[in-house]
Amino acid sequence: MKYSIVSIVVAALFFGKFNSYPDGGQAEKKLPKDDETLVYDNPGDALHLRKGDMHPKMKGWSFYTAHEFNDKDTKKGLPLGFIEHRGLHMSRTAKVDNRKCSKVDEGVLRIWSVEEKDSIDNRFGKKVKYSHGCYRTSLPGSKEFWCNFTENMRIEIRFKRTPYVGFNDALWFMGNNNRPWPKNGEIDLLENPKKTLNDRAHFTLHSENYYAGVVGGSGSVTSTIDLADMSRWNIYWLEWYSDRIVGGVNGQAYFEHRKGDDGNTDWPWSDPLGFFLIFSTGISTNPDAWPGAIIPSEWKKDAMPTMSIDWIRVYVNNEYRGAKAPATKYY
Repeated sequence: MKYSIVSIVVAALFFGKFNSYPDGGQAEKKLPKDDETLVYDNPGDALHLRKGDMHPKMKGWSFYTAHEFNDKDTKKGLPLGFIEHRGLHMSRTAKVDNRKCSKVDEGVLRIWSVEEKDSIDNRFGKKVKYSHGCYRTSLPGSKEFWCNFTENMRIEIRFKRTPYVGFNDALWFMGNNNRPWPKNGEIDLLENPKKTLNDRAHFTLHSENYYAGVVGGSGSVTSTIDLADMSRWNIYWLEWYSDRIVGGVNGQAYFEHRKGDDGNTDWPWSDPLGFFLIFSTGISTNPDAWPGAIIPSEWKKDAMPTMSIDWIRVYVNNEYRGAKAPATKYY
């Protein structure tokens, strides 16, 4: 794999180096999985690439499009290029209310959860005690549509979240084909279920016959990696090929699934209709659920449960045969 060769060479330069964290914590060895600078020298800087420019560190990938969450690309503080994702599944525990629970602030999309004073309707006839934000990318064909996620792309998301139990903060993709789940295909670039506090990132694929972790599913198309601190910025990425999907964080790949592995011939990820991207808090009030249950009494007023997205950057390789990037851009 092209990326693996690059990451191994660059990572070797960083082993043995020590870094002190800004909060005064003790110096720790900085590993590739905890080092954003293996992807960009200055990850928090504004993007200066144009279409077709090569990735600054990942060979074989050229810039396609991005969403930098610039303040200029907002309407009433909310990001253009996204819509509220308020389906029943996202509303079981909390009402989806992006206007109340999200905002672009200084180039970062912040999505949070709140406890309501009184129970409110979740829009599906159920009373809930919480509100939260949930987003998906704009619909194909709409004036704000900016990317159709598909194979032969490298997709990077710079992300952090606050460390509270009862959440499964997630960055994930679903197919545009309107087939029932899991036939439509799902790619979980990141899940972080916190029944107890942890810094473990999960990457998972779901398809018709191989949907790991679900009753009735077979196989286990999933991997995990432990990071130093997910409340600090990390770059989560996937490389999406016609015959395999590779996932990683910062300078390290930790997931790879090839078509046919373990007898799995499901491959909905080559669908020409492409996929859309979702940001969800995974808020839960069920102590037996994968994320456990929230404890609102622990929420700090000046640090509410929040997931933050700095940017999304998309690159393509020489095998990409999809459409040109839409004229609409947010970078």
